[in-house]
Amino acid sequence: MTGRRLDLFSSYFGPIHWSFLHRDVRFTGFYAAVAGSGLPHEERMWKMLERLPELPVGEHHVAVMHYWPFIEQLDEPDWDLTNADQYYDWYFSIDLPHRRRLWDLLKAAGVEILFCGHVHTGRPVQEVEGIRLYRTPPAGNTGRLAERWPEADTRFGFQRCDVSESGIEVTFVVGDEQCDEFDSFGPWGHPAVEERDYSVAQEHPPLVPDPPRHD
Repeated sequence: MTGRRLDLFSSYFGPIHWSFLHRDVRFTGFYAAVAGSGLPHEERMWKMLERLPELPVGEHHVAVMHYWPFIEQLDEPDWDLTNADQYYDWYFSIDLPHRRRLWDLLKAAGVEILFCGHVHTGRPVQEVEGIRLYRTPPAGNTGRLAERWPEADTRFGFQRCDVSESGIEVTFVVGDEQCDEFDSFGPWGHPAVEERDYSVAQEHPPLVPDPPRHD
């Protein structure tokens, strides 16, 4: 990961950290992999997260991040990437000091639900210090580490959130077509940059944030 690659991504898809209100629900997204990197993108992430309590408050607050914040529990130790037995735990999660800071900021911002992916393997919802954590199955691609947990779910699909006066109900919707494995495409299944098509990223219209409130 480099600043240049993050900026390249942003040039197509928009900022890697963002927050907005839509129909009285605040949505916040951030790329936590920059934590501890020393890149300018890390400083921008912490500043945004620290400012969340100052922003207009909706009825609910939902956050999304790519990495799992932790593998099993919030206070688990840092993993050693030089140890083959711990490499995947390190690769798929956030180191402890940054994880604890992140979690405290999400609580301060009133986050109710946090979605994360990266592993492509779903697990039952876990409530941690008032936040419902969803480790989601993939919308496509192959699940990882599924052999570790009997309850792991690697079916393709998406999470649907139904918002009502009583709260947000989350339901996993299974995709119509399932397959065991995609054909490999480039190193680790990733196409080379020159072979990618980002035209879909330019589709419009985007979601329209709620207008500012003056109450």
